[in-house]
Amino acid sequence: MFCIPKSECRAFFKRSAPAAFNEILWGAGTLVINLIYSNISAEMFGGVTILRSVENIAFAFIQGLGAACCVLVGKTVGSGQIREAIRDARRFGILVPLFSVVLGVSVILARPLLIALFNFSGTLSELTLETAYGVLLIYGLEIAMRNIPYIQVVGIYRSGGDTFTAAIFDIGCLWLLSIPATALAAYLGAPFLLVFAITYMVEDWPKCVCCLIHFRKGGWIKPVTEEGRAGLEAYRAELAAK
Repeated sequence: MFCIPKSECRAFFKRSAPAAFNEILWGAGTLVINLIYSNISAEMFGGVTILRSVENIAFAFIQGLGAACCVLVGKTVGSGQIREAIRDARRFGILVPLFSVVLGVSVILARPLLIALFNFSGTLSELTLETAYGVLLIYGLEIAMRNIPYIQVVGIYRSGGDTFTAAIFDIGCLWLLSIPATALAAYLGAPFLLVFAITYMVEDWPKCVCCLIHFRKGGWIKPVTEEGRAGLEAYRAELAAK
């Protein structure tokens, strides 16, 4: 169990370090955005906490699809079945946005009930309830665009072995685009709902474009097994012959 060749250790850390770095900076970025929200208005931030609870439940379904994608795509890439891996990745790349649309519509339609559950005792202020109503609408409309990069980064790129590009897209769009834009909008005194929408759109839309372009080019396929590398060479040779 403990006799691990150095070559395998290098390959492991080469793939795992960017993913770990990604998750750490993602958590830190989420903290920074919540700090911005809370400093705008504590009452309005209460509406965001309602959204976070709903978002965590909805996201559990997407995480399940992402885990399934990792298993299927990772297995086919590692066994050298590159064409099948691309086919499975495309299927999940379509399935997740479609399922996200269903979730988004469900959240929008269920807003009154969801908010009523959090205000069962009637202690939440009118401003908090109005903010929750607005952020849930924005989330429901934007969830598909948010989950396209998610399935690409977590489900496809990582299972294909390209954790570095996944981290660059994920962290770059968060720290270089979304956080500065959110902070600037808050500093300029933009309405809270506009600040919230900017947080999502400035991160998700550019990341979505970058992820889809990278997926189409096939640069995410970086097998770590001998069978996978041989299968990738055969696949490229087949494409070149055409």
